[in-house]
Amino acid sequence: MAPASGEIQRQANAEWGVPVTDTLRVLRRDLSLNGKLTDEQRETYFALLEPHKATD
Repeated sequence: MAPASGEIQRQANAEWGVPVTDTLRVLRRDLSLNGKLTDEQRETYFALLEPHKATD
């Protein structure tokens, strides 16, 4: 089974120092070109993966 996007983000950041936003950009591009999700499904999926800024 393929790793989940969140795991890909964590691994890329921890092992290679790739910023989460860069990983999301590449995943978004790949799913846009090769995925079977609708535009709405893809936007919802990535909205859940976006890093959230800490609140005070």
